[in-house]
Amino acid sequence: MTTLGTLGTIALMSIERRGTKGSYRYRGVVRFGGQKQHTPWTKTEAEARMAESGLLTQLGGTPRSSGHTVAELVAGTIADLTGRRSPGTISFYREGEGLIPARFGNRDVSTIKPLIVDSLYRELRTGGASEHKINKVHKVLSVSFSRGLKYGWCTANPCVSADKPEARAAEIVPPSPEDVRALIACAVGVNSDLSTCFRLAAATGMRRGELVALQWRDLNGLALTIRRSLVEDDDGLHVRDTKTGSRGHRTIRIGGDMVALLREIEKRQLEECATAGVSAPAWCFSHDLETPWRPEYLTTAFARLTTDFTLHGLRHFHATQLLAAGVPVATVSHRLGHSSPAVTLNTYSHWIPASDEHSADLIEGLL
Repeated sequence: MTTLGTLGTIALMSIERRGTKGSYRYRGVVRFGGQKQHTPWTKTEAEARMAESGLLTQLGGTPRSSGHTVAELVAGTIADLTGRRSPGTISFYREGEGLIPARFGNRDVSTIKPLIVDSLYRELRTGGASEHKINKVHKVLSVSFSRGLKYGWCTANPCVSADKPEARAAEIVPPSPEDVRALIACAVGVNSDLSTCFRLAAATGMRRGELVALQWRDLNGLALTIRRSLVEDDDGLHVRDTKTGSRGHRTIRIGGDMVALLREIEKRQLEECATAGVSAPAWCFSHDLETPWRPEYLTTAFARLTTDFTLHGLRHFHATQLLAAGVPVATVSHRLGHSSPAVTLNTYSHWIPASDEHSADLIEGLL
């Protein structure tokens, strides 16, 4: 049990554990100001300690700024964010966590300064780590120290002033129209619905989670509304907001042929539901008329058809084809569900046709 003197009032804090080895649950217990309260049960001790600090703050106390290790902070942050961030983001953070040397992870959070973070990055470079890997460490440390600041474990986020890794984004090489048509045709032999789904991905630039989260009520004439995403973790499938939140909610137009293919799926589903005596289906893409496809099903099925490009390459295809044809960046950004046109511009700037010659001619005509 930890005893804290906080503004003249003694706070007694402890971590309780229950269960058996391999399936323990933990919770923080805080006695402060004549009150005794506890946090909800968590899967990890690190997560319980963070919740314990939050509870003490709610009771009017001040959490101690020492006695917590970096490893504890990072583990608690990841555990707390699991289920509230996409599985891909959590996996990214866990990879960064795994790259943190034990001696750095064992340091007290309150002792970490920007210079120490810089030294960590130099150590990783000396050990052969790429800038991409160091960037993963930087990202997970940044989000963890932000949370540590919130819980009073540190007075500043040292990653803000540290020298950020200079990881270069991989060059985007989208598939050609011929590649995409070949993929769609090949998918027909596996599953006609799969072929339609891949065509829809290329026609809209939708993310994987958005594709499998589509419902029939989202389709209205030639207008398609994208307002949700599906993610999967150890606890199953979950409906989440789009990657960019409400800014990713959008209604876009699709072609008549695309709509016809989707309506064929809906018609078949309705007939199967009538035969089975069940209610009309909600999900556009489903194996059993009741549950949507898993996001990983799309990725796995795609990889079996081609290794020339990835499923996300269909999103790049959509964006680059439109930009190369002169479609305004703002329009492309809206269709992709980016948070702002600046994101689209930064990602696909090389695919915007150069108009310098036209600009020179225009100015020449004015002078």
